[in-house]
Amino acid sequence: MVRDLNMAEADLYRMLLEAAGIPAEVGDTNFARAYGTMYAASVKVPEAFVAEAGRIFAAFKHGDFALDDDFESGGE
Repeated sequence: MVRDLNMAEADLYRMLLEAAGIPAEVGDTNFARAYGTMYAASVKVPEAFVAEAGRIFAAFKHGDFALDDDFESGGE
């Protein structure tokens, strides 16, 4: 689904998809962890979810999930 990611990006995208109810897994992790920037990780989703995952990624990149400047978590 998405390739050429560092491990942090891959985990972020995986969690984003899972939060939206889309099963996802991070692939190519052994090379990415062992060799760092020489190899990149990827995020994979079942074929039935590719279109929906693409919409989620587009919305994320567009900033649709960004918090407003006046956001308060409610926690102290």
